[in-house]
Amino acid sequence: MNSISFTIKCQFVVHPERTIVFFFLVFTSIFAYIVRIFELPLLEFIKKDFVLVETYFEAFYLTFITITTIGYGDIVPHSYPGKVCMLLTAGVGAIIVSFIITIVQ
Repeated sequence: MNSISFTIKCQFVVHPERTIVFFFLVFTSIFAYIVRIFELPLLEFIKKDFVLVETYFEAFYLTFITITTIGYGDIVPHSYPGKVCMLLTAGVGAIIVSFIITIVQ
């Protein structure tokens, strides 16, 4: 675990932009997959009056918009686990955006 932490710290020092982009894409992909899994069972039970997370692209879009703290609100999770996942995604997004601001300065 120490060697992984050391490697990440070194990457932040040597290549901060590349490291942030890498973590951004990794977290976006992981959270999109998780929210897709949580929202799949609802596709059978909820009527089509709502915009649902039906495809991985829609889950990736929802996660990308949440991580970048834009939050359009056009696609939202409907299950409680999906909402909790988006809460964690927003927290990770705030951390990533703060890293980006620190690097840009």
